[in-house]
Amino acid sequence: TAFEKVKVAAGEFDAFRIECVDHWRAMMVLNGEKRSTRWYAPKVNGMVKLVHDDPKWNYELTGYKVD
Repeated sequence: TAFEKVKVAAGEFDAFRIECVDHWRAMMVLNGEKRSTRWYAPKVNGMVKLVHDDPKWNYELTGYKVD
């Protein structure tokens, strides 16, 4: 959705903001959707932050090491 700076415990990164809508279905009778926003930072080659409708899935990068 955007390329922006995001601040997490591991520092501040230039990152792509990716907004997702996940549709799910169980046993042909239950269904729904969950929304999440993720930030991908090329500098660390991975996700540095995730904010989800269900807070148990939220995370942010707390540290990293470049080899």
